Amino acid sequence: MSFNFRYIATPSYYGGGDTNHTVQFQPVIPFKAWGRPNILRTTIGYDVDGPAGSGLTDVTIFDLLVFERPWGRFGVGPVMQILPERNGRDGKFAIGPAAGFVLSKDDSSRHDHATVMPRLGEGPVTGSVRPGSNICGAQC
Repeated sequence: MSFNFRYIATPSYYGGGDTNHTVQFQPVIPFKAWGRPNILRTTIGYDVDGPAGSGLTDVTIFDLLVFERPWGRFGVGPVMQILPERNGRDGKFAIGPAAGFVLSKDDSSRHDHATVMPRLGEGPVTGSVRPGSNICGAQC
């Protein structure tokens, strides 16, 4: 179990002089359900100040059912994102599948994950890879 706090500072935005300061709380809670280990992670953000003012930001919740394999382990489950109504913006909700895996080789571990979150009316699945980070993500 872990309880993480993050502070995100955005010193400027393209085409504007605004700054933004966000605080995030991200608990990760392992538990057992359906006879399998699960990992529940929630991310709750709060804008302290910024162009949109202060207030609750996107809330993301996902749960992975974990499966052990000889090559490592993987997890699959749902992910959802709640965008609260704020400063004239309508509240929105998205839900989709999430997947992650850990490959074990020798005495080291390599962590990779992929998450797919559909956003209605926003085109096909896209992906990104950050070289050297071993992290891969996908988003609809």
